[in-house]
Amino acid sequence: MEDKPTVVVIDDDLHITEALSLRLTMAGCNVRTADNGYAGLALISECNPDAVVLDLSMPQMDGITVLTSLNDSGLNEVIPVVVLTARVSDKVKRRVMELGAYGFIQKPYDAEYLVTTLQSAISRGHQDMSPMSFTARG
Repeated sequence: MEDKPTVVVIDDDLHITEALSLRLTMAGCNVRTADNGYAGLALISECNPDAVVLDLSMPQMDGITVLTSLNDSGLNEVIPVVVLTARVSDKVKRRVMELGAYGFIQKPYDAEYLVTTLQSAISRGHQDMSPMSFTARG
């Protein structure tokens, strides 16, 4: 039996985290959520996820700071991060990609595209393993 990939969702919007949790669970993932950057980094450290979905605009610790921390520790090289945000300036996109994000998706988002992006990110993160099986439903 193949283990389900674990995805950490870091977003302060409860509606977004609930929707992502439902969608990603239906796609075959274990989902863990955090509502701020501090809690997100602690959760990443605790559960060593297969991928992270990260919002940029959050109180206490924003997504750029989280991504910088992951970059500084080298974790973004083994845990792909997909940024999901309403902040879409070219400057922000460039900075996110410089910090090693796997992808950048604008809110409002297409759920199927997000699932496909995560599937690709997880597959690349586990090149020595068979790609994870995802089914976009709901």
